[in-house]
Amino acid sequence: MNEGQTDARRFVSLTFTLAITDFKTRYYGNVFGYVWSLAKPLMLFGVLYIAFTKIISRGGSTPYFPQMLITGLVLYTYFSETTSQGLSSLVGHESLIRKVPVPLLVIPLAIALRAFFTLCLNLVAVAVFLAAGHVHLTWEALEFPLLLGALLVYSAAVGALLADLYVPFRDLALIWEIAGQLMFWSSPIIYPIEKIPSGFLRDLILCNPLADIIAQTRHVLIDPNAPSVTEAFSSPALIVIPIAIVFGILAASTLLYRWITPRIAEQL
Repeated sequence: MNEGQTDARRFVSLTFTLAITDFKTRYYGNVFGYVWSLAKPLMLFGVLYIAFTKIISRGGSTPYFPQMLITGLVLYTYFSETTSQGLSSLVGHESLIRKVPVPLLVIPLAIALRAFFTLCLNLVAVAVFLAAGHVHLTWEALEFPLLLGALLVYSAAVGALLADLYVPFRDLALIWEIAGQLMFWSSPIIYPIEKIPSGFLRDLILCNPLADIIAQTRHVLIDPNAPSVTEAFSSPALIVIPIAIVFGILAASTLLYRWITPRIAEQL
C-alpha cells in the first residue's frame, strides 16, 4: 500500500471516528436523546402546515402538501445544520488543531457526516408521513439515495468552504444567518416549484442546488406528476448551472484548505 492510499485511509478513518464520537456525545445525557433533533423540523412543520392550510389556505390545492412540506423541511434542516455548525468548526476545534496534526478538512466533513446520521433517522418520520398520506412509491424512488448523496456532498462542500472563510472573516456568521433564511424561503419547501411562473425567477431559484434536490425529491418520492428539475427549468440545458456550482464549491473549498493549512496557527 503506497503512502497516498495510507493517507486516504487515515483521512476517512478520522472523519468517521470524529463523526461517530460527536453523534454519541451530542445526545449523551439527554433524557429524550435523538428526539430533540426531530422536534425542530416537526414543530416548524406544524406551524407552517396550519398557516398555509388553515389560515392562508394555500396548501390545499397542492397534492400531498403535508408530505412535501415535511420532506422539504427535513432536507433543509440537514443543510442548515451542516453549514451553520461547519462554519465555526475550525475555530471551535482550535485546541485540537494546535495539539494534533489532523487534516483540517476532516473537521467540517465529520460534522456533515454526523448530521447525515441524524438525517437518516429523521427520514423514518418522513416515511411515516408518506405512508399515512397513502403515497405510492414508483421505480423513480430508486433515485432518492442519489439525491441524498448529492445533498451530503453539496452541504459538506458549503460547510467546508464556510469553515475556511470564517477563520479570517468572523462576520461571516451573521452573513450566513441571513443567507440561510434566504435559502429557506427561496427553496420549494412551502410552495411547489410550478407555482413560480416559468421564466427568469424560477430559473434563478433552480440555480440553487438545494432547491433542485428538494424539487427532484418531491418528483421521485412523493408525486410523480410534479415536474422534475429538468422539466421545471425553462430549458433542460440549464441543469448544468447548479451542477457547475456544486463542482465549483468543491474545488474552491479544496484549494482554500490547501492554502490555509500552513497558515492556520497564525489565523486562529
